[in-house]
Amino acid sequence: MRTSGLHCFVRLEGNKEVFFSQFHAVQTIIISAKLWSNNQVLISDFFKSNNNLSSRGGKFLMFKAVHQNLQFRSVERWYVCKALFFFGFSFCEGSGYHYVYGELMKTNEVSPYSKAIPRVKAYSTNEQKKFVVFNAEDIMCSVGLVNTTDHSFNMYVIRTAEAFEEDMSKLAGKVGDITF
Repeated sequence: MRTSGLHCFVRLEGNKEVFFSQFHAVQTIIISAKLWSNNQVLISDFFKSNNNLSSRGGKFLMFKAVHQNLQFRSVERWYVCKALFFFGFSFCEGSGYHYVYGELMKTNEVSPYSKAIPRVKAYSTNEQKKFVVFNAEDIMCSVGLVNTTDHSFNMYVIRTAEAFEEDMSKLAGKVGDITF
């Protein structure tokens, strides 16, 4: 499709139809490596790579996304991603928002031992990765990932301060529900 000028790809909430909205020349995108959210400083993979930090953790986020199920009802699901970077942007002279650009995990499920322990699987190096952009207000928490002992690519999701809900399986999201 040929279009004149710079265009922005926007997905309608809960619908896989897309439309294009033209950028205005005065709009600015500000990329950042850290983000202050919910009284916590979140760091991105961009920050860790620029500062030669080798410590694990800190760059993974659990977030919620709303989409329509097969009965056309809005449902909220959780997902985990590696935050690649953050950016600030405002649409058409409206108030600005902070967004996260992240690399999704391949699967979001729960441990076979407890439904209160989320488990994710990353894409392998030879698989096509999926990426996501979401509003920083949808961040549920910063999480860490712990490798399983069964030599699979599964990782358990942990967080500080409080436990997850008793049954995280009901709200685990499928990557196909939020990607094209």
